[in-house]
Amino acid sequence: MFKIKNTLKKLSVFICTMLVMVTNISLPVHAAESNVRIDKVIPYSYNGRNTTLPYEYPYQGSIVDKIYADNEIAFCVQPEQELVINGSHTKSNYSYAQQSQMERIAYAGWHMSNKTDDDYVATQFMIWEAMGMEITSTSFSGYAAKKAEINEKLNLFNKFPSFDNTSLTLRIGESKTVTDTNGVFQNYYLTFNSDGISVNKSGNTLTITANANAPENAQIKYQYVKKECVGTSILYASETSQNVVPFKVADPHETRINITVQKFGNLKIAKQNEKGEMVPNTTFKLSYQANMSSPIGTYTTGDDGTVTIQELEP
Repeated sequence: MFKIKNTLKKLSVFICTMLVMVTNISLPVHAAESNVRIDKVIPYSYNGRNTTLPYEYPYQGSIVDKIYADNEIAFCVQPEQELVINGSHTKSNYSYAQQSQMERIAYAGWHMSNKTDDDYVATQFMIWEAMGMEITSTSFSGYAAKKAEINEKLNLFNKFPSFDNTSLTLRIGESKTVTDTNGVFQNYYLTFNSDGISVNKSGNTLTITANANAPENAQIKYQYVKKECVGTSILYASETSQNVVPFKVADPHETRINITVQKFGNLKIAKQNEKGEMVPNTTFKLSYQANMSSPIGTYTTGDDGTVTIQELEP
């Protein structure tokens, strides 16, 4: 996949091998056999240089390989090394200074895209740039535009919906709609809602309804990162082949709304005379209004001098 200038290749491989050894020290190693494969060869050439080294170190490539590791989309994290088909890879937890940024680039650039060849190459180039490689030229004429698209999605990691971590109160059977004025909620996915709480998401608006099964204290949760993309990034490392990573995002960027549910209650009315005796057949009107307007009903005490009205709002 990658071609380098031979005068610097041995030195770079030694440096990067040492970095990989230090980076992954004391991390758990997964002994299971792994399968790293090239799914497609994308004919975009590029030139670049490593900006983290104290001397000029160039990279060159005439193609970009689209990589899968154990059937998950993966990206190169060792651009100075060629990917060897059927090379032996060992799995361990990935650790790198720019790891969080690289995970987010992989998510925004690939998992939020239409998954075209251009999306893959742009994501790969940006991951290399996060590692300190500058792309000085490329035959991929659309890279600048794709990079701008990915950066817009990356900026969403810096925002939450305007109703993030807010509270609202619902009566049983009542619905309320909240609108995200920050304009980011359309990209979020439902991960949890309490029993008895139903939600209806449309773009940046969310309608929440409580029914009789809802607890008094309920909650709903959404996150920016899809469930299947949340987790631990795994490094597929090899002494003879290129190191690759199928990136997962550690922080799903979660938002939540806390809900207080006003449950229906019962009201028992008792009528006593001045002697403390219970009085049957006494009629009462009941209203939610202090001035007794719009009464909800008329109720009469029974033989025991009491009457119970059920399913009243608080």
